[in-house]
Amino acid sequence: ASHWRVDIPNPAEADNSLPVVIKEWFRQQMWLIQDSRVTILGHPWNNSSGVWYQDFSVIPQSMHEEMAAALLESRKYAECNASMFRPTKGTEKFRCQYAEYLRFLFEKGISITYGSDCHGKVHQEYPDDRVLVEPYLRAAGFKEGDFVEVAEEDLW
Repeated sequence: ASHWRVDIPNPAEADNSLPVVIKEWFRQQMWLIQDSRVTILGHPWNNSSGVWYQDFSVIPQSMHEEMAAALLESRKYAECNASMFRPTKGTEKFRCQYAEYLRFLFEKGISITYGSDCHGKVHQEYPDDRVLVEPYLRAAGFKEGDFVEVAEEDLW
């Protein structure tokens, strides 16, 4: 997964306008999708700058379509990450839009996994948060059994 821009030595000194950040974030995610070492695209569109956490629709649908096609072609999973639904992440509007985005990926045939963003054992700083996430996913049309566990043979 990407957490911050890796295209420049110091992101704080770069052009961080919305169009530039969207374009760079898209490039980084596409690179991850196409990397043979990657099994799961971790928390798609999770960015430390938070430039789309008010309104996720600022990201062009064409980018979502291209990413979905690449995920399918590369046979990669996409992660639903609990951190994307925490009240500190963005607006209520964003959280609903993000759940709809995950549903879009699912309807395109992409397998969705679930993670808490803890990068290890669940603990106080990274709770499981399924109770928080479930209402958003249910409203987007997800139901029991829609999420998958990654098969051992799929891990690199």
